[in-house]
Amino acid sequence: MIRRYSVTVAGQPRSVELEQKENGAWRVVVDGQERTLEVRLGSGTVSWLDGTTVVQAAVDGALPRPTVTLRRQVIPVEVTDARAAEIAAVGKGRAQAAGPATVRAPIPGRVARVMVKAGEAVTAGKGLVVLEAMKMENEIRAPRDGVVRSVGCAEGAAVESGQTLVVIE
Repeated sequence: MIRRYSVTVAGQPRSVELEQKENGAWRVVVDGQERTLEVRLGSGTVSWLDGTTVVQAAVDGALPRPTVTLRRQVIPVEVTDARAAEIAAVGKGRAQAAGPATVRAPIPGRVARVMVKAGEAVTAGKGLVVLEAMKMENEIRAPRDGVVRSVGCAEGAAVESGQTLVVIE
């Protein structure tokens, strides 16, 4: 069975088709480009084999608006059934994301800088925390607009992969 979705990734709309094959692999078509991938779903993670490369992403939150962390980058995602997306486009403008968004550490490291405080308004893409790992600084950004409900880390503190850094409402 082919499932069609409209997916907005970091503000960019994409057309996605998914079909699970008999051998367990998935036929994935994104904006007309087809690939066959072996996909594994874990608790809060998705990984897939792309040629000889294993790609892993952390997924936080539920559909339709999960937050995906891929290659140390936090990416806001919005998923809708393709038909529902067409109907919504005819109706009112885009709704504001509902519920809290938990921003987690994509890798273990040390918090070099905390750039926000509880109660502060943030916009999608604003820097929240700078995480130092493997002698590199990684700026963790807000996945969407909102207000910082809590900050779960402090400058100089060590954090583990998946640890809550900031919660945005």
